[in-house]
Amino acid sequence: MMQNSTVGNWLQLNQTYLKLCLQRLRLLMQAEQHQDEASDNRQKRLESVQTQLQDMRGQMSPSPAIESLCDSFALTDFERDVLLLGTGVELEAAFAKEVALFNGNDSCANFALALSVLADPHWSALTATAPLRRWRLINMQNHGGFITSPYKVDERVLHYLAGINELDARIAPYLQLLTPPSPEISQQYAAAIENFSQNLANEQFNHLVQLSSDNESFNRFTVSLACQSLGMCCFRLLPGLPVGDPVEIEAFARLWERESVLSHACLLVELDDSFNRSQIEILLNHFNGPVILSSTRRLSAVNRKIVVLEPPELLKSDFMQFWKQHTAPWVDSLNGYLEDLVDQFQLSFDEIQNVGAQIGTIMQDKDPEQIKQQLWRACRIHARKNMDTLAQRIEPIATWSDLILPPQAMETLKQITTQVRHKRTVYERWGFRQQSNRGFGISALFAGDSGTGKTMAAEVIANELQLDLYRIDLSQVVNKYIGETEKNLKKVFDAAERSGAILLFDEADALFGKRSEVKDSHDRYANIEVSFLLQRMETYNGLAILTTNLRKTIDSAFLRRLRFVVNFPFPDSQYRSHIWQRVFPNQTPVKDLEYKKLARLNIAGGSIRNIALNAAFIAANDKQAVGMDHIIQAARTEYMKMDKLLNDSEWRGFK
Repeated sequence: MMQNSTVGNWLQLNQTYLKLCLQRLRLLMQAEQHQDEASDNRQKRLESVQTQLQDMRGQMSPSPAIESLCDSFALTDFERDVLLLGTGVELEAAFAKEVALFNGNDSCANFALALSVLADPHWSALTATAPLRRWRLINMQNHGGFITSPYKVDERVLHYLAGINELDARIAPYLQLLTPPSPEISQQYAAAIENFSQNLANEQFNHLVQLSSDNESFNRFTVSLACQSLGMCCFRLLPGLPVGDPVEIEAFARLWERESVLSHACLLVELDDSFNRSQIEILLNHFNGPVILSSTRRLSAVNRKIVVLEPPELLKSDFMQFWKQHTAPWVDSLNGYLEDLVDQFQLSFDEIQNVGAQIGTIMQDKDPEQIKQQLWRACRIHARKNMDTLAQRIEPIATWSDLILPPQAMETLKQITTQVRHKRTVYERWGFRQQSNRGFGISALFAGDSGTGKTMAAEVIANELQLDLYRIDLSQVVNKYIGETEKNLKKVFDAAERSGAILLFDEADALFGKRSEVKDSHDRYANIEVSFLLQRMETYNGLAILTTNLRKTIDSAFLRRLRFVVNFPFPDSQYRSHIWQRVFPNQTPVKDLEYKKLARLNIAGGSIRNIALNAAFIAANDKQAVGMDHIIQAARTEYMKMDKLLNDSEWRGFK
């Protein structure tokens, strides 16, 4: 008695089963050709083969490939044998020779042969909507008449019947197999995944499932983990589909549907800007198999019923456990530092694994503080990939000593830094987040004329906290089309949440202004845009800074929703003198600079830095140390650029 097959011998058993199936068809062809010769002996052999097939079919686990395929596509016995007829021609020379004898030297399978030899023939099996042709199990060659035209078993199906289940080469370049990592997830999250999987199983074959989250990396993890628990695999649709006209779209959709059955697979479609939205909508209308859409935007042109499911949120403990798995050699020396990483950076499990592997190769026997610094830096690099395409990253190098501001402004900036650094202690450990889920974003407005140090202050904070700083030009984000500004802002904040970056919204005057009377729809939506920005700033997990040159134009109601407002005054003579004394690096040679005289130049710190830099170039060309003559020459150029004249009080005492 044959034992249940194992993974090791299933392939051999499947090949034996397929050969027996083909032997049965050869006996049927021989019986049709030689009805009076040795018919009794042939019948006994046929009965013996059928008995062997029945025995193997009942004992193989999983079932033979041909039987699984027939069950999956609901093939009749006649359709099954039509498929096997074409398979035999491709796989066995002796079988092809038998067909050639029957067809008169034509070794190709055709419907005329099938209708003559096979039991229970029915014409409906040959139609374009019947399983054989609808699922591209066979391909007609269209030579001559319909029933005499040869057909071939599709190559993907042929390999499947032989026991080789590989992705169809025609669609493989546009699909990525998702293989979830294996973190030690908590029982709570495991239960949530199981519940999500059951909801998925209830809907996937009947409706289009849309996820309510647009966090792509975690959606991939969740879906792949859920599919794994259902005994399925999951493929992600990649950009660049070669489909344009309806025929191509239908062909691609049909190949994927067939693949989803053969591979027992689910398709994940991430509807982002890399896809043609209308093209995807048409494609989804052709899909009937399990498809999951990762997008918070609704699809208006999809005919299938859409069921929205909320994927379970990963717990902080799950991330902590995964970090511990991949920092095991030094986890004991990190002293709770991993919690800071989890709070600051929303890395996926794959990214955490990459960071652990990267640090592990260079941090052997290193000091714990060095390990912490390298971990933090590696997280910043991995987390910034989404932000780099949306905003300008500023490399923070300025320090507190570079800022020349009144004591009150400096104190407020340090309070901002303190709140960002200790937000986990106050919000999480001390329970403030449990009281409410609103208003925990740290938002600030930096107000002052150009060149007074607003951007430098943001840079100082980023450098102090060792965080990335991104400058977003609001004049580029604001769009005249209704609703587009919110979409642009949403992209920025969603990406920033994962990177833990500091956001600097430059030129806030492009969006903010006195709340005007609503006269038309554009006035109403302008106010909505401002409210949306403030709302996202309030819920943002990091620090968001607005800058403006015109504080007076900002509505007081909006100012109340900001946690900090820092005024950057135009520097007086005393502060200008301090700026001049610090503007040249220690390595720069200077000679006989009169800082009190220079302080009479009525300009902001940004202009002072420009003059200092230009003066250094002039001095370098003269091969001299930077002197007053060089600064005067550079000052004239700066004043001309600003379309400003040097008055007597500024110029008095200069040569």
